[in-house]
Amino acid sequence: MTSLLRFTLLVGLLFFAATTSHAVVIYEMKLFNASGQPVELLDKSTGKSWATIAPGRTKSFEYYEGVSLRCPGRQFTYMRVDPPSQYISVGLFSTSFKAQLGKDLRIYLLPPSLSPPATQIPPQPRGFPLRPVTHGSNHRMKPTANRPYG
Repeated sequence: MTSLLRFTLLVGLLFFAATTSHAVVIYEMKLFNASGQPVELLDKSTGKSWATIAPGRTKSFEYYEGVSLRCPGRQFTYMRVDPPSQYISVGLFSTSFKAQLGKDLRIYLLPPSLSPPATQIPPQPRGFPLRPVTHGSNHRMKPTANRPYG
């Protein structure tokens, strides 16, 4: 009887911890490339390319800390914004949403009922479209002091 009580208490505590914690959901983003150019997906920790999305194609990947992309000559980082529940599809093994990379290099949410390419982008919820933060090369940086190098 004591072991059953301990087990019940432990299960109750685990359930309470799971429901009150701020667990981060790892979504699967299904990104359609409508930018008109090939786009490389980058590993955020190493900066190395791990996949390329050709124009007119879709690539699914984990959307955990945002997205890092490289287009010819430019690199972009998109900060994570969680999609509203009406944009999310829950399957047996994944929680996913559809998105489309536009010619303006913004990431637009697509409702589950819409298949890409979306010719008319629906109104976007708060936080969308995701806008990139550019990472330029060092030659674009302004000098901070007039001093000789060496």
